[in-house]
Amino acid sequence: MFTRLSAPAYVLILEGDPLAAATLSANWSWRGIPSRVATEVDEARLLIARQRPSLVLIDLDTPAAEELASECRAPGSRIPFILISSAPDARALAAAVGAVAYVPKPIDVERPNTARRFPE
Repeated sequence: MFTRLSAPAYVLILEGDPLAAATLSANWSWRGIPSRVATEVDEARLLIARQRPSLVLIDLDTPAAEELASECRAPGSRIPFILISSAPDARALAAAVGAVAYVPKPIDVERPNTARRFPE
């Protein structure tokens, strides 16, 4: 369970692909919202423990990504998250794990803000 800390908002991006991570991070920065990138779940947990993010983007291809999603939605944490997935059934997967939206992969570098909210 993560504790809440008062600090400026930021978006945490769990993404193992450096190009995708850079694209997503740049998209948030362009909007004036700071972001931090983690390439592994343990690194993401450490960042969350240090400072609670306003939103987490979780790449489903990252090992233990579903565990992090479960921790984000646990009572006492309730951190909204967006699932990133290359799976053909990404929408169903995102809904099943409690994501607020999903981003299909590959991420369009020309239009990185392609999150799809529920319901569609």
